[in-house]
Amino acid sequence: MMRNSYIIAVSREGLRLYVGRLGNNGRYTVFEDTECGSYDRFLAIPLSDEDKKEAVVGVIFSQTFSESSRKAFIDGLLARGFGHVQECRFDEYLCHTVKGHGTLMVLSADSDDLCVAVYDVETCRMTSSTVLPGAGKDPMVDVLAEYIWTKIHDKSDWLDHDKCIGEVRRVSRKFLQSGLPEYEGEVFLEGRSHEFFVRRADAEVDNGIDVGSSSLLAALNDYANEHELRRDDTTMALSDGLAANKYFHDVLNGFVSSMMDVDDKVVMALLNKMVNDINHNRVYDGENGIIADGLPLSSIHARPKDTSISFAIDIPKSISSINVYRDNVLIRTITEPEFADSGLSPDREYMYSFEMVHVDRMGYESRSVKTSISIRTVSVRLDDIAILSVADNGDRVTLSWRQPKNGDVRIYVSDRSFGLHGNDRIDLSTFHYDMLPVLDTSYVVEKNFCGERYFIPVTCVGDTAVVGNERCVESMVVPTGVRVDSTDMAHVKVLWIWDGVPAVRISWTSEGGNERWEDIANKGQEPEYELGLPSKTREFTVKVRALYVSGTGKVLMSECFTQTVQLAMVTVCFLKAKSEAVLFMHRDEYTLTLSASGEPPCDLNVITGEGDVPLDLNNFKSLLTIPHAELADGAEHKYRLTYHRMDAKAPLFFRIVPADRHLPLRILPETQKIK
Repeated sequence: MMRNSYIIAVSREGLRLYVGRLGNNGRYTVFEDTECGSYDRFLAIPLSDEDKKEAVVGVIFSQTFSESSRKAFIDGLLARGFGHVQECRFDEYLCHTVKGHGTLMVLSADSDDLCVAVYDVETCRMTSSTVLPGAGKDPMVDVLAEYIWTKIHDKSDWLDHDKCIGEVRRVSRKFLQSGLPEYEGEVFLEGRSHEFFVRRADAEVDNGIDVGSSSLLAALNDYANEHELRRDDTTMALSDGLAANKYFHDVLNGFVSSMMDVDDKVVMALLNKMVNDINHNRVYDGENGIIADGLPLSSIHARPKDTSISFAIDIPKSISSINVYRDNVLIRTITEPEFADSGLSPDREYMYSFEMVHVDRMGYESRSVKTSISIRTVSVRLDDIAILSVADNGDRVTLSWRQPKNGDVRIYVSDRSFGLHGNDRIDLSTFHYDMLPVLDTSYVVEKNFCGERYFIPVTCVGDTAVVGNERCVESMVVPTGVRVDSTDMAHVKVLWIWDGVPAVRISWTSEGGNERWEDIANKGQEPEYELGLPSKTREFTVKVRALYVSGTGKVLMSECFTQTVQLAMVTVCFLKAKSEAVLFMHRDEYTLTLSASGEPPCDLNVITGEGDVPLDLNNFKSLLTIPHAELADGAEHKYRLTYHRMDAKAPLFFRIVPADRHLPLRILPETQKIK
């Protein structure tokens, strides 16, 4: 039976609708309906009463919705004729994507509020949550919104700013979330559609400094400490409103040991699983009992051997038990998903049927129709084994093999060599490696990791398992989140995100110097390294590569991230030149007052001129040398010197110049005059 299947994602900013289409394989594929952005538009979809009754609707709420608001929304859909509506917990599905950490921290922005939720990965259950009002606001949204508004208003000057800016901000958030360098779109304002084109660079949305970032980190620190969050065992997922957002990546970089973006690709993958789950779980109708559909074939996973067949069943949540029949004879009733039927004959076909049973609160029992499937046990002969071939396509590798005449093939993966040779026989009960979820004779390996991964095929016939040739796939990815913090000239740091990278090699070169490098292994420490730069450095180039050293000593390095950095120029303020003469005393004594924005790159020289500003900077004689280190603290410093004037009536000029004229240094002003 064809079913209408929907996933509705509801937030304070609107609604997103995803539609599930049923394929010939019994599985649903999800597509987004970009035309349906509101509750009213969803209700306007032309569905008959029968279609609504058969439709399966899953609803995902943002965290700011209260339980009463969620119930009211679902009750509203039920009241309008939709027969099967249930709330879905997207973050629980997200937990299944986390590898190597025990805790998942999900950050999402519902409008300008930041929602924080922490999950135990193993149980997929929320352990704590909070909402930080206003903390989900990207400061660049307002900058971009005003830029887009100006472009639209130039063509449509009748538009009212206060009425329209909210919708323009929504479009601006969408652009920033996309991470694209430019955006061509339209916005619906005051009854009309308005087109616009904008570039990030033109809008200068990457040049802002948010004074609120420190308060955001402080609030997250307090939250983490209060709930005793183990940051070294935590993955942070940036979800709605935050994924691919440069501002939040910069602010949150290094807060926990790894960070991931819940982008559209991740969302669609999880929604596909979700829509199939809610359809397969919809087997009990509270009024009419079990619906006519039986257990979907896609929920039955069988692995035949020579004298036994192992089963894994996706049991719907509303089912009390499943009756299992072999050749129309009841052999067992199961409540757990895995079981094995043994004592069978090799190379024989058996008919298995599955009947779902539901028992309601009153004890009444309802049963579904039976779902039947034929399964043949395997022969004990082993005529050939699977041999892996590898096709490298740059960013991915395709493993392929020929299906043997007898038996089935399993592909195992390891970070180290298996130490086996072709035709070796193994005991699978002690073969503790991860197995790839292969359903065909090929498998695509994404080269999105650092290091080596070994793959080995195992041909199984009954209780016999024989390995084929081992193949190795090498992959190195450029470290993500790399940035240079050069706000303090004396402490220049390189920062990055570990994200599965075992080690990095950082190399740097300043003007005229030799390249230096340092290898840093990932031992759970903060991903940062302070560069050793000469004090006079004004420009340097840094390169960051991912690094992997195999157990045999083989070194693999990724392509490099390269950035050239110009350090801020130091400014020296020549505040005052003053004569210390009092009556007939101290006639030849003067005081100069200076301060600096930082430590100058070289010493300063004081030269003088009577009547005119001294201009000869090639043959000058310094009256006083001021050490550059004395000005490092930014405070005002006074320097006393002695100078005998030749002409008391001519004005006297004191000029400050760098001792090394080749280094960039601003002196404002360079000259002070004494009459």
